Amino acid sequence: MRSGTIAFLFGVCVLLRCTALPQMPPALVGLLPFLALCGLLFGLQACGLRTRLCCCCLAGFLWAAWRTFLILDGALPRHLEGLELQVEGHVLSLPRIYGEDSQRRVRFVFLPTRMEAPAGKTPLPGRLLLSWYNFPEAPRAGERWRLCVRLKRPHGFVNSAGLERERYLFLQNIRGLGYVCPQQAGRRLAAAAGMQPLVLRSVLRDRLRARMGEDRTVGLILALTLGDRSLIGTEEWRVLRRTGTSHLLAVSGLHIGLAAGLAWWTARWLCSLLCLAWPCCLWLPAQRCATLAALPAALGYALLAGFSVPTQRALVMLTVLLGSGLGRSQPAPGDGLALAALCVLLWNPWAAASAGFWLSFGAVSVILLSYSKRIAGGAWWRWGRLQLLFTMALAPPLLFWFQEWPALGSLVNLLAIPWMSLLILPTALLGTLLLGVLPGLGGGLLDAAAHHLEWLWGLLEWAARPDAALWRLPRPSLPALLAGTLGVFLCLAPLPWRLRLLGPLWLTPLCLATVRDIPAPGHVSLALLDVGQGLAVVAETHTKTLVYDTGPGFPGGFNTGDAVLVPYLLNRGRKRLDTLVLSHADNDHVGGLHALLKNFPATSIYSGEAIPGTATMPCHSGQAWTWDQVRFEFLYPMDEGRQGNDASCVLKISAAGRAILLTGDLEAHGEHMLTARHAGHLDAEVLVLPHHGSRTSSTARFIASVAPVWALAATGYRNRFHLPNEDIIKRYTRWGSIVLNTAQSGMIQVKIGPGTIQLSAERTRARRIWHRPP
Repeated sequence: MRSGTIAFLFGVCVLLRCTALPQMPPALVGLLPFLALCGLLFGLQACGLRTRLCCCCLAGFLWAAWRTFLILDGALPRHLEGLELQVEGHVLSLPRIYGEDSQRRVRFVFLPTRMEAPAGKTPLPGRLLLSWYNFPEAPRAGERWRLCVRLKRPHGFVNSAGLERERYLFLQNIRGLGYVCPQQAGRRLAAAAGMQPLVLRSVLRDRLRARMGEDRTVGLILALTLGDRSLIGTEEWRVLRRTGTSHLLAVSGLHIGLAAGLAWWTARWLCSLLCLAWPCCLWLPAQRCATLAALPAALGYALLAGFSVPTQRALVMLTVLLGSGLGRSQPAPGDGLALAALCVLLWNPWAAASAGFWLSFGAVSVILLSYSKRIAGGAWWRWGRLQLLFTMALAPPLLFWFQEWPALGSLVNLLAIPWMSLLILPTALLGTLLLGVLPGLGGGLLDAAAHHLEWLWGLLEWAARPDAALWRLPRPSLPALLAGTLGVFLCLAPLPWRLRLLGPLWLTPLCLATVRDIPAPGHVSLALLDVGQGLAVVAETHTKTLVYDTGPGFPGGFNTGDAVLVPYLLNRGRKRLDTLVLSHADNDHVGGLHALLKNFPATSIYSGEAIPGTATMPCHSGQAWTWDQVRFEFLYPMDEGRQGNDASCVLKISAAGRAILLTGDLEAHGEHMLTARHAGHLDAEVLVLPHHGSRTSSTARFIASVAPVWALAATGYRNRFHLPNEDIIKRYTRWGSIVLNTAQSGMIQVKIGPGTIQLSAERTRARRIWHRPP
């Protein structure tokens, strides 16, 4: 079972590395699940190890390919993008409301069952992620609505590190993004009815929020009880990451085991009382009756909590454990874990593309390996030892997925887990369930849970303050990751001590991960990051780092500083910024500023306009410096006090006789002043288009002065400004420039050295199945 499951997982991972799937007729696609199941059954029964591994690996690949074809078939047709469509369907998620007053919007997942399009009959897309601005009435989970929507295909930032929204949307089977038309009111066709888990989840969430009001722990209570983490802010996630306690809010084995344990204890107590009153009930032992009651309780809670990957794993393992109790046989712990992994992958093979899958099964593997032999010592010694092993064993996946490792995680969890599992979680769960039956008792339990959570949260905030609480390293290479995983296994497995001493040696490549492509002296590497409708550029020399603009920020706290810039700089192994340039004060250029400075202090900050809350120096023509034989020079503005787009700092980067020109949102008037002052000094092989390729910029005289070989536009996919402008693109192409757009290419990397200039597009270089074609 164990070797077959690992081979099946390997087959799924092979498909995850594919860039595309070939076109196949529907009849052949329909055969894939049959072939996969046959291969899996044959492989699990095969006697030879080689045959078992080959068959199970092929089965995993075919099963994942079949599920991928099903998702791709539900993609929104390209010709429907941007059109007004009338759709009918059901709300499939807990709606989340953002903003206040006139800026309010609600976001929810919508499953269309009928669609009217101007183009006539068209296949229905899969799930849609919709936003509704200034909604008259918020939809509720399970309701049926008729809406007018504008849609586009799933799209997200594509960078070498950071947020991967397209992968997340693919894993959630979201096949279209859009918003409800503001001119037409939606119409509710049917209210939510029945005892569906989603509807019950919505009712419980509304009751809990009404009872707790504006209490700052309401988001944490919702995450603990219902798996709804929508109210947890950026600051709360920062504290959880730095202390290694994010797992406490993932409904997993801790929560499922508690629900099953409460049901088991209650059923056993009731059965014992019944047996005393009616001896005829002795034919069903109390323990077996309790076991039969525990499994439905665990299943019900898993459905109420959203049925995430850790929840699925915990539920399958609990089923194996309870089933062995009914059948009076106990499988090996490793076989139970393998069966749980196989069931999760059969249910959703794309779970292997999520960090939760690896962290969840990795944590249980640590428990099985560390307790494979009897450990001497008291309960607190065994508990502390387990937390230390968790911290060490989860380092490889945490560094790979997040480039972070909470060094103090073992100490914090030593107290946080018992506090959460014995006090906070039981009272919060019982309080939520009792709100509708006994409001007074339920509210009292919730108040007690919130009180204890306040105390625990104070401890976590204190532990998250020192910088040593979180180690940040570049993402390890695949060989370093495999070596680190082997080192963890050698440390934890019940092996002779001589072999276990080799474990720390194999962990060394993971701890010493470095960036391999640092520019040599005289070279410069520039990354035009994909931040949607905004601008963020990172320029690196051999020893220095410059950031030009930080991308946009959005209502609700999301910003590209946290989502893109910080992960990219971490992955590049940078510890601080030598210079930060803010072209001007527009949100799409400085929205990620505070998040960036919170993680990377800057030695000097230049700006074309004053930035509220940030001490900056004005940039002006003539300022220049040299790093590692690479020259940086401001060409504009000529004087201080300008405002708006024409206050943008224009920076020229020169290396090995070639140049890159960064222009911010410079418009025609500013271009005229720039060309008049530096007519013979503007030539550059690479130009980042002024004002994202707007019609108000890129005059013919300016283009002639720069004469770029490559013209790079930083825009969002199908942005409402329709940038870059088609006439501007034609103007550049007539001059012989090659135009690239981050909306189509993702992050664009430029490397300049003596006699060389290289450009690469991340959407092409690191393409995966979930990526929209460039």
